[in-house]
Amino acid sequence: MHELFAFLFSVTTAYGYALAAWPVLRLRGRVVVSTITGLAVFVCPLLIPAEHVILRAAVTFLCAELMLKMLDVARQFRRRGRGAVGFPAYARFLIPFPVLFVIFGRRENRTPFRGSWRLMGLKVLSAAVVILLGFALVDFFAQFSIVRTYFLVDHLLKLAIFVLTIEGISRLVNGLERLAGFDIRPVIDRAYVAQTVAEFWCRYNNRVHAWFEHNLFGPVVRHGSPAWGITLCFFASGVFHELGFGIATSRFDGYQFLFFMLQVPAVLISRPLHRWGTRGGIANKLAAHGFTVAWMSATSIFFFHSVNRVFPFYYASEPWLP
Repeated sequence: MHELFAFLFSVTTAYGYALAAWPVLRLRGRVVVSTITGLAVFVCPLLIPAEHVILRAAVTFLCAELMLKMLDVARQFRRRGRGAVGFPAYARFLIPFPVLFVIFGRRENRTPFRGSWRLMGLKVLSAAVVILLGFALVDFFAQFSIVRTYFLVDHLLKLAIFVLTIEGISRLVNGLERLAGFDIRPVIDRAYVAQTVAEFWCRYNNRVHAWFEHNLFGPVVRHGSPAWGITLCFFASGVFHELGFGIATSRFDGYQFLFFMLQVPAVLISRPLHRWGTRGGIANKLAAHGFTVAWMSATSIFFFHSVNRVFPFYYASEPWLP
């Protein structure tokens, strides 16, 4: 009961703070002030005792979404003036549905669902079955000694299960969004088919990808080079993830930051890799896709090390990283 109260109090405080911050976000030209105001929402998960890691992680996720929305609204004020966003529209924008829809104005494109409710219901139900299957597989494979003994086997197996489960979660959420009248792409749109690392990050969490494109990449490219824009986006993503996982687990070890910075060189070579893959036939396409799978499999060890601290049942073996 105490844990539930702490969770609800933390969430209420986060959304109350985000609403109260609206006048500050309207300060045109105050980039540093609005950025600090957005980042300050991450104090709210600390209202949950440190031993309740999963609850802290859940609130941290909500706070990350709030932060991105607040910073995007601040950008709207900088570009269009103090009348860019009214308070009622801002309050509606903070509602966490659709999930990670963090660019102001896009959620207003809503139309009544005209498809088959039965068919969409079956899609949502099948996605839920896939999610349950993913969790069941984690428990099932943990019984095998080879999985408990060899971390590499454990990691690759859990990575495959994660891909299955996260795609299921994405389809389930998107089904509910479609039923509510939001005709938008799933948050994760078949990232496993990506031929390059750059394409992977366009498909994986494409809604936050759009936020980075509007708020960081676009402004940097207008005054610099795409390489600097890419580097800045992954630097910021690494800092945000390091902060989020650090708050949730009470440990800051740099693994999240390292994971995202390792993506920079792979993204920078993605364009020539894509050209090479499309011009050389099926063998080159498979090789390019194989490189992407290998790169993400190897570097994701850093990402999932933090995930395992939130969900200790994720790995059955002893992780390589301390």
